[in-house]
Amino acid sequence: NLPLKVLVITCISIIVLLAGPTWSKQASPFGEDKSDLVVVLDVSDSMLEKDVAPSRLRLAQYKIDDLTTQRQGGQTALIVYSGSAHVAMPLTRDVDVFSPLLSAINPQVLPRHGKFAKYTLSHIEDLLRGRPAASVLLVTDAVSQDAMSMFSEYFKQSPHQLLVLGVGDPRVESGLEFNDNQLETLAN
Repeated sequence: NLPLKVLVITCISIIVLLAGPTWSKQASPFGEDKSDLVVVLDVSDSMLEKDVAPSRLRLAQYKIDDLTTQRQGGQTALIVYSGSAHVAMPLTRDVDVFSPLLSAINPQVLPRHGKFAKYTLSHIEDLLRGRPAASVLLVTDAVSQDAMSMFSEYFKQSPHQLLVLGVGDPRVESGLEFNDNQLETLAN
C-alpha cells in the first residue's frame, strides 16, 4: 500500500512541476487607469482655513499630488476656481510639470475672490469634448446650492463621472465651516 501512495504523490508532483506554476507577482489589470481625469480645485479664501493641517488648500494639494504621482497611464488636467475659473493645466501625462504647478496655486493667483464652482463646467466640457468617459474630481470644502444643481444636471447628461473630495474637519471649529453633508449629497 505504501509504494502505491508514494507513486501517486510522485506522479502528482511531476504533473505540477510540468504545469510550470509561477509565484511571481503580476500587475492587476484594474490597477492601470488610462481614463482622463480632470481635477477641479477650489482655491477660494475658505481653503486657507487651518482646521486640517497645514491648511485645507495645502492638504488638498498633497492629496492631488499623491493621486497624480501614483496614477499611471491616463492624462490629468487641472482647473482652479474661486470667483472665476481657469484651466491651469490642460490634459497631460507629464507629472513633472503638473506637480510644481499644483503646488504654486494659491488664492492670490486668481483675479476674483469668491466661490463659484459652476464656472468650471464650461472648462470641463471643453477639456473633455469628444473624449470617452472620464472622471472629474471636485476638491473643495463647500459648494453653493446653485452649483450643486448645475453639477447634478451636467453629470446626469454626461458620460463622465463626478467624484468629490471634501477637505476640512467638521469637528473643528473654524471661521468658515466645512459642510461634509452637502458634499456627500453632491457626490451621490
